[in-house]
Amino acid sequence: MRKIDDSYNLFKNARSQRENTDSNYILINLSEKGRLYAPKTFHIKNLSVREVLDISLTDDAEIPYKLLEYLRTKIFEKDIDIGYFSKEEYIETLLIFFRTFYTSSIKQHDYIPQDSDYKYLQDMNGGPTSPEYLKLLNDLRIKKWEPKFNLDLNAVKTYELGENFIKKATIGNSLSNFSYAYGIPHYKDLRDIEDFMRAIFKDEIAYFEPAENLLKLRNEQLKKRLNGEDIPLSSIPSLPKTLETEYNDYYYRRQMMYTKALRAAYLIEYNKKDVSKFPIEDKLQIINDPKIDLRNYTNFLEKLKNQKIGLKPDLQIISPITNATTTYMFSLDSLVALKPFETNNLLELVVSLSKNTANSIDVIMNMQMEQALALHNTLANLAEKERAESEKQKDEQMASAKGMMKAPGFNMGGIQSQFNKMSSGMKMPSMPSMPNMGNIKF
Repeated sequence: MRKIDDSYNLFKNARSQRENTDSNYILINLSEKGRLYAPKTFHIKNLSVREVLDISLTDDAEIPYKLLEYLRTKIFEKDIDIGYFSKEEYIETLLIFFRTFYTSSIKQHDYIPQDSDYKYLQDMNGGPTSPEYLKLLNDLRIKKWEPKFNLDLNAVKTYELGENFIKKATIGNSLSNFSYAYGIPHYKDLRDIEDFMRAIFKDEIAYFEPAENLLKLRNEQLKKRLNGEDIPLSSIPSLPKTLETEYNDYYYRRQMMYTKALRAAYLIEYNKKDVSKFPIEDKLQIINDPKIDLRNYTNFLEKLKNQKIGLKPDLQIISPITNATTTYMFSLDSLVALKPFETNNLLELVVSLSKNTANSIDVIMNMQMEQALALHNTLANLAEKERAESEKQKDEQMASAKGMMKAPGFNMGGIQSQFNKMSSGMKMPSMPSMPNMGNIKF
């Protein structure tokens, strides 16, 4: 027979466990299964009413920072900081958090037309130059026509980490006994980089805002022309030569600073010391050490390019334009811009997907993977050379674009590729070879 003391202890333990695992917490199992930064399992609870209201009154640009700070206080287990998860782990946590506590479906989500949609509209409306098709394009541009669809968050799937998953690369020199390591950056560092860049270029961002708006209008006009609209070249705006020179110089310096800050975010060990949680401004000083070989950083980025982590971006949905199944690329980073607000006097949390991607993490990461290799090695006189040739290049690119439009294989993918080339701020050079300082261990 069980003793009274034993029964008492069993009841006490049960009560303690029930109190320590509050029903407000949910269990999180991420696809990385504890192989990166997040633990294999952990618990997180919901935002409070006060926090919801606070976020609802926050400017869109500040929402990711405030949301991160609140979520860092919501994990039950001690010594777990969601800010030091990877970007992929953070966003996967955010998706589970949102669809569990609030809704599994985002109603009337903005739909971005795909290549197949444009082809369908052309076929159904007399071809790419017909007035009917051009009117539909204009309706899409001015948002007179806004296709919508319901986004099922349960349909978002995850990658499985491969057996050869790479978390970090250690570089050592046996002669000097010096070593350092690059690793997948923390989400907090990526957010701090944006804050750092805004602080460094605050005055210039404000000064060049009119120029960037004019360039945006120019690029829109060029894209419309490539889509078949009859827009004379003479009506497409351009920057005054002096302002264009100033803007190109600013753009060049900003991009160079971005890539240096990103390189600092990837540095996790220095001379056998863990620097992974150092502030980004301190790591920027460390990265100046000439013994930290640039080529090893670029080699590590190349290794990561084909490594898939976290949520899969491609979803199978029904197009609201063609009513046919299509593959839709969901912007996972838009979940970072969760914006709760009050409707009908009830506290209902809904998601507001950020439409301003100018400073999104995706932009930074894409630049880092595809452009950082070249930007780090741009020669000092590149900008001057590019400015002198800019007008000539624009004419050549426009001629090339017109030729592409007449080619049999012309499609919307070709439009986007040509548009990206025409709107690029500078030409990226190839990576020069550099001496290897030591051995790399993945």
